[in-house]
Amino acid sequence: MWFWLEGEVMVALDSFCRQVPSSFSIELLVDSELFAVSYRALDRLSVQVPGYRLLERHIVEAYLLRIYRHYYERSSLPAQARYDKLMSERPQLFQVAPVKAIASYLGMFPDTLSKLRSGT
Repeated sequence: MWFWLEGEVMVALDSFCRQVPSSFSIELLVDSELFAVSYRALDRLSVQVPGYRLLERHIVEAYLLRIYRHYYERSSLPAQARYDKLMSERPQLFQVAPVKAIASYLGMFPDTLSKLRSGT
């Protein structure tokens, strides 16, 4: 379970880098416009646009850092701290995503998340 917000780059690294079908699917929670770029097209772009590989590297590094931070915080922070952090960094998720999905993302049961949201 992962969430992206408007303007963020979404990539299934397992699939894209190895050129195999992904084990993930995409579910859009709000009306969206989704752009897809093929591996081959990006490969051509890297030849045509000087500095593209540097941009690509920055995107991948940011993505990997996000994954690392998420799993580190999920394993080291208490439930309240995980909830507070998500509320401060991505409050809009609570407007569009089901509680069950957010709870899964935070590594807690939906009833735990509901209690944290209600302040009990």
